Amino acid sequence: MLFRSEALGRPGPDGRLTAAQTASIIAPLAFAHGKTPLLPAIYDLAGDTWARSSASPGKDEARMMVEGAQLFPTRLKLIFQAGVMARDTGDARSAHALADHGIKWAPDASVRQRFEALKSSLPPAPPAEPEPKRLRLGSSRHASAAANPRSFGHFRRVPARRGYPFRPFRRGASRV
Repeated sequence: MLFRSEALGRPGPDGRLTAAQTASIIAPLAFAHGKTPLLPAIYDLAGDTWARSSASPGKDEARMMVEGAQLFPTRLKLIFQAGVMARDTGDARSAHALADHGIKWAPDASVRQRFEALKSSLPPAPPAEPEPKRLRLGSSRHASAAANPRSFGHFRRVPARRGYPFRPFRRGASRV
């Protein structure tokens, strides 16, 4: 992989990276994206590359940066760059969430001011998605068992012996 100084030190004639230079830097980063170990340097270099590029990123590149910001929520430069890319590609929901995160966790007023400027440049926030409907279980006993992780809802029910209404049975255990 290219070192940061090598990759970003060869700008084009206008002082910005050309589309071919950008593609040669982003291709190995996109390949490494999502593979272990997850390194913040992948997303930092991608953000710096797109910031210095004359080409504009697509939705896939912006999605990669947003995922990097979700993986490394303390790296505010990465979060800002991901928010700008999300805004530029039309992902207003992600851009608003990233700007709000930056405003909340900014260490000083100058950083908070940059995130507020990003937030003010965004279109109005889209309405929140409705929560998915939960499956309705048959009886209240089953519903409470699903809601309570300490309940015995993870046991299978088997026919009773010796007067008990049911006997818990774990997978792999004997039924006798």
